[in-house]
Amino acid sequence: MEEAIQALGLSEGCLLPAAEMPEGENRCHWLGKGDWLALAKRVGAHAIFFVGDEPVVVLAETPENSGPEDTKRLFNKIWSMARPQFLFLARPGLLEAYQLTKPPIGAYPDNGTLKSSAPAAGLPMLPGMDSGGSARQGDEPTGENRRLALANAIADVQERFRNFQRDRLESGVVYGDPRFEPGAHRADRALVQDLKEVRRRLIADNLEAKHAHALIARALFLRYLEDREIIGEDYFQTVAKENADWRELLDERPKEKLFEEPELADRRFFRVLRDKEFTYALFDTLARDFNGDILSVADGERAAVTESHLELLRRLLMGDAVESQQRLFFFAYRFDIVPIELISSIYEEFYAMEKGKGNTQGAHYTPPALAEHLLSQVLPEEVLDKRPRVLDPACGSGIFLVESFRRMVRHRVLQQGRRLSQGELRDILARQIAGIELNPEAARIAAFSLSLAWLHYRERRDIEENPMLPNLRWDAKGERDPARHLDILYAGNAFEAIQSTDTRVEEYFGPESADVVVGNPPWGAVNKDDEIGKAAWKVAEKWCDPEKGRFIGDKEQSQAFVHLALALLRNNGVAGMLLSSGVLFKQHENSRKFRQSWLSRCRLGQVINFAHVRDLYFTGKGHASKGIAPFILATFEKGAPQDEHRFAYWSAKHTGMVGKTRAVILASSDMHWLFQDDMRHRDWLWKLYWWGSSRDENLVRTMQRFYSLGEIGKEREGVRVVSGRGYQKGNQALDADWLSEYRSLPPRYTLQRYGNISGRELVDVPDEVESRGVRDAYEGQRLLFKRGIDVKRGGVLVATLTASPFCFRNSIHGFRFQNLSEEDQKVILGIFWSSLARYYFWLTSGSWGMWHDEIHLHMVRGFPIALPTENSELQARIVGIVDELRNVDRDDAKLQLVREDARAKDGKPKRDARIVDLEARLDEAIFDLYVCNGADRDLIRDMCDMGLDSFYNKGKSRAVQPVILPERGKRRGVAADLPKEQASGIEGYLQVFLRIWNPEIEPEGEFVWRLITDGSSSQVLVLLFQVILAGQTPKWDERDQEWKAVLDRLGNSGYYPMDQAGMLYADTFVRMVGKHEILIIKRNEQGHWTRSAALNDADATIAQAMHIQEEHAR
Repeated sequence: MEEAIQALGLSEGCLLPAAEMPEGENRCHWLGKGDWLALAKRVGAHAIFFVGDEPVVVLAETPENSGPEDTKRLFNKIWSMARPQFLFLARPGLLEAYQLTKPPIGAYPDNGTLKSSAPAAGLPMLPGMDSGGSARQGDEPTGENRRLALANAIADVQERFRNFQRDRLESGVVYGDPRFEPGAHRADRALVQDLKEVRRRLIADNLEAKHAHALIARALFLRYLEDREIIGEDYFQTVAKENADWRELLDERPKEKLFEEPELADRRFFRVLRDKEFTYALFDTLARDFNGDILSVADGERAAVTESHLELLRRLLMGDAVESQQRLFFFAYRFDIVPIELISSIYEEFYAMEKGKGNTQGAHYTPPALAEHLLSQVLPEEVLDKRPRVLDPACGSGIFLVESFRRMVRHRVLQQGRRLSQGELRDILARQIAGIELNPEAARIAAFSLSLAWLHYRERRDIEENPMLPNLRWDAKGERDPARHLDILYAGNAFEAIQSTDTRVEEYFGPESADVVVGNPPWGAVNKDDEIGKAAWKVAEKWCDPEKGRFIGDKEQSQAFVHLALALLRNNGVAGMLLSSGVLFKQHENSRKFRQSWLSRCRLGQVINFAHVRDLYFTGKGHASKGIAPFILATFEKGAPQDEHRFAYWSAKHTGMVGKTRAVILASSDMHWLFQDDMRHRDWLWKLYWWGSSRDENLVRTMQRFYSLGEIGKEREGVRVVSGRGYQKGNQALDADWLSEYRSLPPRYTLQRYGNISGRELVDVPDEVESRGVRDAYEGQRLLFKRGIDVKRGGVLVATLTASPFCFRNSIHGFRFQNLSEEDQKVILGIFWSSLARYYFWLTSGSWGMWHDEIHLHMVRGFPIALPTENSELQARIVGIVDELRNVDRDDAKLQLVREDARAKDGKPKRDARIVDLEARLDEAIFDLYVCNGADRDLIRDMCDMGLDSFYNKGKSRAVQPVILPERGKRRGVAADLPKEQASGIEGYLQVFLRIWNPEIEPEGEFVWRLITDGSSSQVLVLLFQVILAGQTPKWDERDQEWKAVLDRLGNSGYYPMDQAGMLYADTFVRMVGKHEILIIKRNEQGHWTRSAALNDADATIAQAMHIQEEHAR
């Protein structure tokens, strides 16, 4: 094993030995990894290799005299650890690599070995690895080939394990093969699926959901107690007492031969479930001995649960195939090994399924990866040193509280160098953990989850001597023993608790009761069918008094919980929350006032915008939510910010690497240090910096020097603009009245850019409507602007001019220009057809690219309009192009759409050459109208061409495709060697970069450049710029093999994990400035090598050069 570790370079990374306590090299890693190292010790593993804080590879050894059964049991134990991906198993003279995302051994009749000889059809095979596939419920097994590599001698390790070299594991490259994607068979995912299946079957058998949840919770608790050997045969015999039938049941082994490990077949709980009275006698005894607060049987459950329910539960929990080919994996789960925080996430899934929530409403599922990353930000070691009190005001089933508790325990163990006593564990719960939850059942599960976490850190002997769990839930009416009743979970409305006059409630859950507030509170408006939620929202709305600066727009619950977090925090306390992106992007007047209030009362630490990658966390097989609202992660400190306060704003993007690994890549180029005061005064910057840069901000602000469309009368004297949305059928509360004088565009009418509206399409208006719209927008010469974005064409704006009288629905905005010349109206239409308008709206409209793709009326009215001098050449030029486009026959316009939707083999749309030419000429004319320089035009074109394509097509966009390289003989030169006309791609990048940099060293010198690559398959590209004297012949460095080795190394190690789940990475780019050279190293993706990317790289390297000069001058 040690020789293999050295050969694979694992010792150069984070390879830590299994240990029960922090010691030696483990100490500095214990806060993030301690529980994993202790768990590895428990299962008999040797060490764990981590990427970030995520356990990726478990290393284990089997003794020389061990047999196949011992190896199978070891595999299933390590499989139950749930999160690791691979097992390296060393035996005398043999090293094997196994995949832990495959099913446990024994999942299928032919699945009782570690290696199957049956190859999986259709899966590509990596060199040196066995191929293998897997099947799940309802599928025929295709061979559970878990073994990925085998070496009989240390000399074979380098070759046969080359895919497991340290840099490939750390970069995620190993997951590029389909077989390495995290599968549904990994224990954590499989357990969630299996428990959801148990729930589904029980409910299908007419058991109410709340009783099913309680039954499953007790079953999990009993499995945990038995697997940890906290209770054994004596305990069950005590419950049976003198009942002969019950004693006989305990002595009767299950007839089903389902378990790989004989001791699992000896679990007595499965036998008890054969008798309802015995089962509930056991439940009653558990409630008495451990804690009736979480384990007692609720009213009505005993009568509702039948023998058939218990028999169904028994068979499912044993992994029996209740239906054909539907076997679950309960035969293999070891609940003394399965991570305890899974319980909380399982029940959050349950509630999402029950309420139909999980997207924007109420309590919803929190991916453990996000919870762990958030807590690592707000509970670093220096904060834990102060023993903070953490409160979650919408705790659900407790995932944030459980992980906070675990993090606190690890920190305390690290400080004291020993296990914590029962009293110390109790002290952490009592003094440092608190939660509020509206759903009483969820609060009960939160108590259950925390109790399991509490038991997890106690020795078995200690539990046997004192099994009673503390009462965690608040009970104002019941008798109270301070030694047992910790009162840390409040089942009720957080907005009532913050106002309570009860001194104990005020102390525990009232104003300034917490040092840290965490959580994933409800998003969006309360569901109209949620009666409990609506009642709670009335209290929240009343508490959120605008007179106290607590504004709420669009009934957004996230905004209310931000106000609540600030009220709950002590001065300088810190909050970390997952919030609806509406807190940043919604444009209702009160939403804007909310941001003003929030940002004036806190100091932002970090904001991560997950809108573009939300599907990676929440969608897919097994998740209750299918449509997930865009969300952010925000950390902030209570207290007024200084004028110069800055924070980190990250934008997670869906890239090619993401498509392969389902990891979220946070590229350094997508992180901006922003001034909080700027964001408070110009809240459109949240949208701009989601996809843009400081250069984009400068261009947008330059455009804003012109009067807006709504203020055009200041530019053209006597002009007035009347605008409004079309009518809305909606609730049909109004008579159509005067609206019936008009005919209407049909409900599903598709407004087109070019051509004319003939009138043949018009239909009668409805008899009743919700609103009639603005009459002036239905007649006379007017501009119609489609509210929705044309997504099929990659985000195109649709507008047209018309003079025929007709009305339209609220999917269209109408603008009637009074006293404005026809030429100026056509110029305005041309502006909205141009790439410049598309660019501006994309970067400033919060409604485009979030939950919907649309432009609201106020955004169109606010668009800055530049009008040319009347009767000027530029006006005539723009009007001429607009006339040509308007005269395109409507059938031709439709044909254009068909052609744009048809994709050629190269993925590029087939476009009508005439329209393409006219649109390009129009862009140039509008650029001239707005006085855009060359850099401005590059920004606009790249954003509309590459940026929007990346947004809509994600991992399939051109932005993540490899760069089209110049011919081999044209990969070095000077500026004069580049094309004379404006180029795109890497040559365009070089044109722009040299255009900016060469003037800095002229006339004495210029830059020579060299593109270093090992071909189109290279992971990274290197551009080396070197200074030469004017007229000097360049001398080229020909060390190609050395550069190839550097490229390989960089390509495999460019991504660095930032969180425990390996889902947050930083992709670091290299921009180095020396005395006579500049080095740029970036991923081989087209989006990184555009003309606008060159602008940003030139800016960054000039800033570096200036800094170097300043340092030398000192």
